[in-house]
Amino acid sequence: MSSEKLEDTVTQIHESATIATLEQPAYQLDDVQYKKLIRKIDRRLVPCLALLYLISYVDRSSLANASILGLKKSLNIDGKGYNLIVTSFFFSYSVFEIPSQIVINYVRPSLWLAILTAVWGMITTLSGLAQNFGGAFAARFCLGIVEAGFFPAAMLQVALWYPREELQKRVGAFYATGVLAGSFSGLIAYGITHMDGDAGLESWRWLFILEGIATVALASVVLVFMPDSPERAKWLTTDEKEQVIAARTYSGAGAQESQEWTMHHLKEAATDVKVWLYVWLSICINISSIGFSYTLPTVLLQLGYSAANAQLMTVPIYAVAALCVVTAAYFSDRIQQRSFGCLCGFTVGLIGLVVLYCMPKDSLSGVRYFFCMWVLGGLFAIYPSILSWNSNNNAGRGKKNMAVTLQLAIGNLSTAAGNNSYLASEAPNYKTGFGLGIALCASGILVTLLLSYILRKENARKALVDVS
Repeated sequence: MSSEKLEDTVTQIHESATIATLEQPAYQLDDVQYKKLIRKIDRRLVPCLALLYLISYVDRSSLANASILGLKKSLNIDGKGYNLIVTSFFFSYSVFEIPSQIVINYVRPSLWLAILTAVWGMITTLSGLAQNFGGAFAARFCLGIVEAGFFPAAMLQVALWYPREELQKRVGAFYATGVLAGSFSGLIAYGITHMDGDAGLESWRWLFILEGIATVALASVVLVFMPDSPERAKWLTTDEKEQVIAARTYSGAGAQESQEWTMHHLKEAATDVKVWLYVWLSICINISSIGFSYTLPTVLLQLGYSAANAQLMTVPIYAVAALCVVTAAYFSDRIQQRSFGCLCGFTVGLIGLVVLYCMPKDSLSGVRYFFCMWVLGGLFAIYPSILSWNSNNNAGRGKKNMAVTLQLAIGNLSTAAGNNSYLASEAPNYKTGFGLGIALCASGILVTLLLSYILRKENARKALVDVS
């Protein structure tokens, strides 16, 4: 390899991971064995994480579908009350993400995730028994507490099992199933509309009850099949375990199976300006995309679809978004850069929001439906990129975990603003929601460029040190 080629490779890799002082792992399998190892890990870990994220997203998104099926009318909840219920989830979810991430340092991942799954399934089931605003609010708040532990634990699992150049494809794989959950939840809600009145229960109650029961059943599957660590994996050979541990050490996640948490890890993450830029990117995505997605069934009603058909029409939108997530993840890992995918996603989302806001609301429903795909396809595709980008750029498992957890916690807290930006009183123009989304997409583009510039400057400085 020529010096020019090596220098170019280092620059590309370090834009997604600035750990220039670490040496490549000394222990290496050959290419055939390495690919076989990655596929073996994929078969054990990715399906578990994908299924968990799918069911968690279905459970949390069921509220939007339940509102169309009559929850607000049945419980006598107005628009402001409904927004409070939606917001309560994200407040509790954000507050309890850091405590949950601390717990995972002391409990086997399979056991912790199984407990979380069983409990959030029971809470979802009980949501179907709510009799008033207070009951619905309490159920939603408690669901946020329990689901808060999943995504940080999932990111930790991926970081512990995969080298950094394989990271985003795996994050994208299980994140895409969560995006697809938008399709599944619409299909499930459509089917359950035909259960209205069965056993004296409204269809929206059946929606929560059946989804909750399925989630509880999943907990036992997680406990049996979720791998804990390479050191405990009986299905790996000794050579394969050594390779995974060597790659984990090189990526900055540490050589040890577990690591005691200290306040220093949180301080390290909280005082790194790059971490806060990643946090801001999460805020931009969450407010722009989640607020729009929660309003999507109502937007489709305004396009002229019935309540039942509006559920079905969400399916192609989320299917396209999932395809965008997987495609972006594949190319990001292939070119070893995260910034390019972020720029493309923000730009596509920005165009979609501008077009939807500017178009007349009483005509061209097909065109408006098409640009709904642009909004969610572009913005959902970014999220695995910025999570992987943040994880790649923080050495040391403690700081890495806290950096990603801060990004998730504050990013999810901001979602409350997104959910409350699409005001029912502003329908069908939603001036506040679209205006805020457009501004944040533009901001996301600028911050992505700033982060890329900072990382390239750091790489150039470290390259000079290495040469010296």
